[in-house]
Amino acid sequence: MTSPNISESLRQFIEEAPVARGPHVAFLQHAASELTQGATILDIGAGDAPYRELFSNADYKTCDWDQSAYSPARPPDITAPADNISLPDSSLDAILSTQVLEHVAEPGLALEEFYRLLKPGGHLYVTTPLVWYLHEQPHDYYRYTSHGLRYLLNRARFVDIEIAPMNDAFSTISQLTAHLGYMMGRNPDGHDGQRDIIARTMVEIASLIGSFSDFDTQWILPISFSAEAIRPN
Repeated sequence: MTSPNISESLRQFIEEAPVARGPHVAFLQHAASELTQGATILDIGAGDAPYRELFSNADYKTCDWDQSAYSPARPPDITAPADNISLPDSSLDAILSTQVLEHVAEPGLALEEFYRLLKPGGHLYVTTPLVWYLHEQPHDYYRYTSHGLRYLLNRARFVDIEIAPMNDAFSTISQLTAHLGYMMGRNPDGHDGQRDIIARTMVEIASLIGSFSDFDTQWILPISFSAEAIRPN
């Protein structure tokens, strides 16, 4: 369930993949609530910066690299790869990076860079996928378990690490099933009519699968994990 207090553009972005993107709103609203008024936060790998509005209380800046799949109307404030950002040491109060580390060839180096940029006591907010199909190819390198993500954050010297699954298993499978129409693609073989029928059928099946979500007690197959961590003082 997404917050009612969001713009129509953000709502439309979420509805493209509601199970995958919806939980991000609550996570990022929590992140924004932890920031003091005017705190400096850098959204690394921001793309179109769909969550910008959630940080209206902060000095929100964006960063993306020059090979980004996105061409936002408002260019990023900084153009740089996640592991080499031209800002001074200890210059940020917080860093945000949602669904980015799977696209970084050396995620450990990126997290070390995040650590360098944060002030002592600064907060890191990250989400990473465990289950998703290939996207933004060829720069799609990894999927993350909670244990792998914790290992990388520990190795980068972050503390007070909190990691949580963002979806139950039924919701995960439901979202992927709903997207099977996109995943199978199209082909000039005369069978796209059947593919359209399959795609519509998969959406109906997805709704049925999703209806069982309240019965999952383990949450061991989320689409994504969220992580919070702090650079120690």
